[in-house]
Amino acid sequence: MTAYYFDSIPKYYLDKLVRVTDIYDNFSNTLVIAEIINNHPFVSPLQRDPKYDFIVYSGDYKRIFIMNSAGFSSMAIPFGIVENEGSIYFNCDSIKHPVNSLLISIFRNAIKTCQESDFSFESLVLSLIDNFSIDEIEATRYLDAFMSSLNVDHGYFRYDDDEPNQNGDIHPRYHLDIFIKNTSSIKIGTDLIQGLDCFYSLCDKNIAKKYLRANTQPSRFKIPRLTNKTNSHSP
Repeated sequence: MTAYYFDSIPKYYLDKLVRVTDIYDNFSNTLVIAEIINNHPFVSPLQRDPKYDFIVYSGDYKRIFIMNSAGFSSMAIPFGIVENEGSIYFNCDSIKHPVNSLLISIFRNAIKTCQESDFSFESLVLSLIDNFSIDEIEATRYLDAFMSSLNVDHGYFRYDDDEPNQNGDIHPRYHLDIFIKNTSSIKIGTDLIQGLDCFYSLCDKNIAKKYLRANTQPSRFKIPRLTNKTNSHSP
């Protein structure tokens, strides 16, 4: 696993990232990250600014970790990652096509069609034909790749410091939202603010795990700091 750190990303790129409410939002954010890595060099881990904007992990992780003012979010990468002499890019392996500006535009067009209409496969194909001057065979090829990428388990979760909306144990200020399917999530409160160590604990099977332990109040649970106890099970 290699971690590629990206910082000093222009604001107009980061402003494209949206709060995830469904599978389309999540996939849109993945395309934003693909667009950034195509146009912005990563920072060596030895030179990285601790205020990095996001990290791309290759290898077993194959995830994106995005920092924000309220905490962090993470999602799996539905593409292959090509590492070449210190640079990376995403590749849509199902059609052996780099996730370049053309493919990003095609996938964004498909997302927009899905979000704005009672779409059908035929309407998606027609939209690609009309907007990209391609034939039906090529449009169908791209659309098959879109559906395949969209249906990958994106494994999205986020950690929030949500002081404005905190409501005791019902909506803790510090909490994890883990999406178990496209329309629902589970929420786990924490007593202390968490960071990258929490992400590693959740995603790396070789790192000590955090525990849900009963507090003095029976109805309340907390995730304590990492202990020295090891756990070999996958998260």
